[in-house]
Amino acid sequence: MALLALLLLAQQTAFVPILGLHDRGVFNRFAPFVALSGAEGYAPDRVGLMLNLHQDVLHVTVDRVPVSVIPMRLVGEDAALRWFRRRSSGAVFAVSALGGSAAHRVVRLRLLSRGEAKAAATSHKIGAATLRRHARARRVWVSRWRKRPADERLALIGSTVLRCPAAICLEIPSLTLEALLGTLEPKGVLVIRRLQWPSDRDQDGIHDQVDTLIGAKKLVLNKAQYREGFQYIKWPMGDVPPDRGVCTDVLIRALRNAGIDLQVLLQRHIAGHRASYPWIERRSPNIDHRRVRNLLIYFKARAELISTGITETNKHLYLPGDILFMDTRPKKWGPDHVGIVSDHRNARGYPLVINNRGRGPHQYTAELDMLPTVRVTHHFRLR
Repeated sequence: MALLALLLLAQQTAFVPILGLHDRGVFNRFAPFVALSGAEGYAPDRVGLMLNLHQDVLHVTVDRVPVSVIPMRLVGEDAALRWFRRRSSGAVFAVSALGGSAAHRVVRLRLLSRGEAKAAATSHKIGAATLRRHARARRVWVSRWRKRPADERLALIGSTVLRCPAAICLEIPSLTLEALLGTLEPKGVLVIRRLQWPSDRDQDGIHDQVDTLIGAKKLVLNKAQYREGFQYIKWPMGDVPPDRGVCTDVLIRALRNAGIDLQVLLQRHIAGHRASYPWIERRSPNIDHRRVRNLLIYFKARAELISTGITETNKHLYLPGDILFMDTRPKKWGPDHVGIVSDHRNARGYPLVINNRGRGPHQYTAELDMLPTVRVTHHFRLR
């Protein structure tokens, strides 16, 4: 019965390619037009790569938080690939250019020494748990590959390269590789994971942080008009008509791209924590999750609070896919607006915000330059 249920779910669920990946999400007609900027604009010592061998997905990370995703596939000798999948989980590699042209760029991945791994942990590129896993993986890796030339142990190549110059390679689009090289060199770090992401609710191989960003960028293309008002919606996964919405609908829809249904989650939280919502006399799955103050209580309990404002000194903490609560009414304190941090920044380094504000020239879902003019009251990140 369980197998039959999984087969039925697979038939009903649409997997739509985004940058060569398969995203299980909402507003899928816009998926082919979504583009992620990767880690452009971030200092190289903050940027890393994480390869998930469970679903062969490569994520770009900033401060170990996934901010972008890249299509890839493992290629190489069958025996080496089998060994690599079994034994390399937890290993950490340094990324450096090996050579080639713009169309045939090759990058070497060199296993970090014990000293280099400790230095990476000290600079917060990797965590303590990753450092321990790397030490175990390194002992196995060195014993298996020490007889091979250093340049042939592992390489990262563009998809236009027909011959792999190493036993194992990661094949990704050449243009994406070129953009990565400019960001990662000379101190990039790649972490190998074998297990599925702990934060991948819809199990499409894309981390929830990046999945939320992809969902928000699809909503920008949808351009839903700002329109308030109560409306009866279905349960669960209920939504107002796709051509309309308010600021909270941007958050609700973007999170659903990651398999997170705020309609259900908020109703469960209200039922179990009635004292936290004294203004709610009777629960309503039609409107409760579309109100800012209700969502604020929920995110305080279920998400990680990163900051309570944005300044020149902490703007670097704002990463793509983060969730913002904002105060657009200076004379009346308290958040009345929500949005999602974009992967683009303005000339001063402040991130743009994907939101539906309902005032000014953009009375539809858009990516706007509004920080730090609009005050941020709470800055959250999914756990």
